[in-house]
Parts: sequence; C-alpha cells; structure tokens
Amino acid sequence: MRSVPCLADLSFNRIRKIEGLETLTNLTDLTLYNNEIRMIGALEGLSQLQCLSLGNNQIEQVEQVRCLRGSTGLRAGARKPERPRGW
Repeated sequence: MRSVPCLADLSFNRIRKIEGLETLTNLTDLTLYNNEIRMIGALEGLSQLQCLSLGNNQIEQVEQVRCLRGSTGLRAGARKPERPRGW
C-alpha cells in the first residue's frame, strides 16, 4: 500500500522558531517560506520529511539541517515561489 504525502504550508505566519511538529511523523513536505526563522531545529522526529522549504527567512547556519540526511529535496534559498499565471 502506497502512503499519501502529508503536506504543511506555514508560510507568511511570522514564525520565529520551528517547534510543535514532533507529532507530525508522516509529514513529507514542510513549507515555512517568508517567516522570521533564524535557526533550523525540532525536525529530528520528522523521519518521512522529503522536502523542506525555508526561503525568505533569517537562517544563520544551513549546517543545522544535518538531521535531514534522508531527505530527497531541500529548498532553503531566498528564491520566491512562482505565482500562478493571472495573479
């Protein structure tokens, strides 16, 4: 049986600290774009996480993502997501 991807988009929420996600063990895609995050943490329990979007934050060290060694994708740049046509 194939598992269904579990997505969370918490963009534009003025989040300063990544916390409270430890129970989301099936989370595969986490988007935290355009917040006020300085440190990457509290991701160790997210064993299914495949993609993490952290663009447009205030992250000081990218070395903090070592806990995500099994992830297949990592978007942590300052690039803005593309808007759909017509917006």
